[in-house]
Amino acid sequence: REEFQAFKEEGLMAEYIEFAGNFYGMTKQQIDKGLIRSDIGIVVEPHGYDQLSDMYPGRVHTVYLTPPPWDEIEKRILLRDPSMTKADLQCRWDADYEIRAFEPEADYVLPSAPIQDWVYEVTRLVITSRELIHD
Repeated sequence: REEFQAFKEEGLMAEYIEFAGNFYGMTKQQIDKGLIRSDIGIVVEPHGYDQLSDMYPGRVHTVYLTPPPWDEIEKRILLRDPSMTKADLQCRWDADYEIRAFEPEADYVLPSAPIQDWVYEVTRLVITSRELIHD
């Protein structure tokens, strides 16, 4: 936690967020290495997208992975952690609502599906976009 905070203060983070008491993010160095190789894909929330699109204008493209309905998410959360309080669930619901509001801004939208279907579709989109860039 202290190391992450130091990276933030030194301006080394390309994108970051604190969620549910934990920090998540990527350093500029990690992203720059991926951009040099042209093989970078990052999963971020809308806040991270805003940070990355400001830092790398014209180079950030989005695929919105539509989450399942809230009642399904709530069931999954409670299966993983039955001690979740109503306040905890409300916090998660608020975050889910913010993410869903991002859908209209995305370059591509994929419907809710099993993870392996998303992997296939995102891979197909990356391959197609690389072909367009190199043609």
